Amino acid sequence: MNVVYFVPAKLMLRIRLRIIMPKTRRARLAMKAGRGIKNKSQSEDMHNSTEPDIVTPSQEESRVSYTASLGSTLVQEFRCSCTEAVRENQETYAKYAQEIKKYMRNQFDFFGIKAPQRRTLQKEVIDKNKEILKDREVLFSFLRELWLQDEREFQAFGTDFCQQFRKEMLGITDDHFREAVAQVEMSIMSKSWWDTVDNLAYQVIGYFVKERPALGVPLMDQWINHDNMWLRRVALLHQLYRMSYRARGISPSSSNSPPPKICIQLNWKADTDEDRLFSLCVCRAHEKEFFIRKAIGWALRTYSRTNGAAVRAFVEKNRESLSGLSTREALKYC
Repeated sequence: MNVVYFVPAKLMLRIRLRIIMPKTRRARLAMKAGRGIKNKSQSEDMHNSTEPDIVTPSQEESRVSYTASLGSTLVQEFRCSCTEAVRENQETYAKYAQEIKKYMRNQFDFFGIKAPQRRTLQKEVIDKNKEILKDREVLFSFLRELWLQDEREFQAFGTDFCQQFRKEMLGITDDHFREAVAQVEMSIMSKSWWDTVDNLAYQVIGYFVKERPALGVPLMDQWINHDNMWLRRVALLHQLYRMSYRARGISPSSSNSPPPKICIQLNWKADTDEDRLFSLCVCRAHEKEFFIRKAIGWALRTYSRTNGAAVRAFVEKNRESLSGLSTREALKYC
C-alpha cells in the first residue's frame, strides 16, 4: 500500500500567511477583502499592538517536524512488515529470537527474522520510498528513528541502509561530511556492539575517510584516543572492508543453512597507509580491553594478505607491547 505524506491544509495556510507572505502584503490583502485594515494608522496600530500574534510554527520548525514524521512513518512501515512476517510462524521466529538474543548476551530484543529475509523486507521499504529518501534530512531522520527502536533488526537495517546510501550521506561539501559523520557517530555510540559497530567501520567510515582524507584522517586521529571504546575500535578497523556474506554451496534463503561464511578483505589493499595503520596499533597496544586487542590483531592479520613481511617485522619489533591475542591474530596468515 502506498503511503501518502501531507501537511494539513490549515497548517500550510497558516505557514504561508505568517512566513512566506510579508506582513505588509497581508495588510494590503486584508484591506482589499474589506476584512479589518482600513487605513494606514490602523495598520500601524495593529503592527505595534501589544496583543500577541497568532502562534504558528516557523518554516524551519515545520520542515524539521515534517522530515521527522517521514522518518518515523518509514520505520513503522518496516515494523509492520516484520510483525506480519513473524505472525506467519510465531514458534519458529520466537525460537530463533531466543537463540540470537542469548548469542548477543541478552543485550537486545529480536523479532527472530534472519538476515536474508530481513534484507528482503528492507528492500521493499526502500524501493517504495526511493524518491523521499533522496532528501538528506529524511535520510538522517530515518536513521535516527531506526536506532530508537528496541528490536535489533532495526539497527541491522540501519547499518545496511548506511552502506547503501553512504554516497548520498557523504554529499559534496565539507559540511555534508561533518553532518554524515555526526549521524554515524551517534549510531556507533548508541546500542553499541560489534555487529553494528564493525559494519559501520568497514562499510561507511572507511568509505568516508578514503573519499575525503583531508577531513577523515584527522578524524581517525581524534577517535583513536576517544573516551568511547567503540570509536577507538572503528579507528583501528576503518581500512577493512566486508566483501562477501555467501556460504559455499548453500542458498542464502535456505532455512536449514548454517551461518554464512564471512570473507574479509582490505578494500584499500596496496593503497593502505601502512605507517598510519601501524601507528594506530601502537597507540592502543597497551589496552587490556578485549575488543581493542582483537581489533589490532584483526587489522594486522588482514593487512598481512597484502604485505606479510611488513606485518611480521612490525610484530617482532613491538612484541613486548602487543598482547598475546593481538600477536596471534596478526601472524595467523604469515
